[in-house]
Amino acid sequence: MWTAASGLRLGAQAPATITGVVTDVQQASIPGATVLLRHPASGLERTTVTDASGHFLLPNLPAGAHDVT
Repeated sequence: MWTAASGLRLGAQAPATITGVVTDVQQASIPGATVLLRHPASGLERTTVTDASGHFLLPNLPAGAHDVT
């Protein structure tokens, strides 16, 4: 989900948040899975771990394309 706020200077972008759920081939959620995010433009790498329901949240990301594995 990309967010935007009014009153930003021209060219400024609000931080992004990526959320998701990790599942196996039977669509069962996977708790405790490590999720890796890469932002190639900046070299940023962040990791998080899924919760008991397999959900993850990666907030305050720079705008642009991200790779999530």
